[in-house]
Amino acid sequence: MFCQILAGERPASIVYQDERCTAFMDIRPVNPGHMLVIPNYHADNMADLDENTAG
Repeated sequence: MFCQILAGERPASIVYQDERCTAFMDIRPVNPGHMLVIPNYHADNMADLDENTAG
């Protein structure tokens, strides 16, 4: 689903995007302002993130 959002194939309320990551509003928020931040490339798990993206 996240790859589809990045490809523009699925709607999302994007609030921030740069060369490394994208932040968008969660469709089922737990609290007001609940956002998800994802890398701009496919990663199966946190160990797959490069150092610059993982922080």
